[in-house]
Amino acid sequence: DSLPFHLFPNFFESTLSFKPHFRKLINGLIDEQNGHKPVCIIADMFFAWSAEIAQEYGIFHAIFIGGGGFGFACYYSLWVNLPHRNTDSDEFVLPDFPEASTIHATQLADYLRVADGSDSFSAILQKVLPQWMNADGILVNTVEELDKIGLMYFKRKFGRPVWPIGPVLLSTESRAGARKEYGI
Repeated sequence: DSLPFHLFPNFFESTLSFKPHFRKLINGLIDEQNGHKPVCIIADMFFAWSAEIAQEYGIFHAIFIGGGGFGFACYYSLWVNLPHRNTDSDEFVLPDFPEASTIHATQLADYLRVADGSDSFSAILQKVLPQWMNADGILVNTVEELDKIGLMYFKRKFGRPVWPIGPVLLSTESRAGARKEYGI
């Protein structure tokens, strides 16, 4: 929470350095369990690189998207395609997600509006997001009845199982503890 927003690309880039340590952790877990492998690895969407390690050990791997499917489908498509850079108009459609309808440039966050593929946000997100293709499945913090279009996008885009598992919320006790711990 205290990381300044402009340093997020550096943070995402730094998570790639976790890879050898994560491999060592998984290897250690297997050794401790007398050769039994974990049933699965569920990784945050920004740690999609962990799929490579899961595949090395033959472990099922899923990406967890903490937000809704539709919003993150738009997010994914915007960052991977940067469609606002390919038009002179202030309105555009997502090339791989026409169901999202027309998007106006004013709906984009400032850092996305100026993204051109060479900026720090684009560089890291265009490296991290396509790694979702390596996951065996995707877990989305949503409810199917409310988010069919977003879930459909991920199923079509990745050809992998997509499971709505939400809403995933902190328990009342966890929220109270977080408020106390962080003074909120």
